[in-house]
Amino acid sequence: MPIPLSAVLEALADFHQRFPRPGIDALELSEPYFVETDWAIKGKSVPHSYHAGVYFLFNRDEALLYIGKSDGLGARVGGRFMWNADKTAGVVKDPSHRGAGVVSVRAIAFLDEHWFESAAVEAYLIDALKPPLNRVGTNRF
Repeated sequence: MPIPLSAVLEALADFHQRFPRPGIDALELSEPYFVETDWAIKGKSVPHSYHAGVYFLFNRDEALLYIGKSDGLGARVGGRFMWNADKTAGVVKDPSHRGAGVVSVRAIAFLDEHWFESAAVEAYLIDALKPPLNRVGTNRF
């Protein structure tokens, strides 16, 4: 069953309500970083690329495929891709992932002093949403 973007937003709101963080705003997804085809990313920079955070991979229908975390979002997400021959787009490094249908990446960044929260948010969202590529035994990113 597809997991729509709206379900991700609801899960983020639920996290914020269940685990209040005094003086810290609610978690918000970045604007999407788009993929040119099912296996090529275009654009210059992953959202919040120098921050720790949680990233989300979506398909063409904005259905969630995968949730991951990183201490540096740009390096982590960028590490999944390499430049094509003419350096105009990135391509997925692992050929087995090219059919996953990733078309956009969104992220939640954490302030430097709150980097450790990314693990808790990732674990909560994976448990709540159960993205297909986060399951054991699947073709994972």
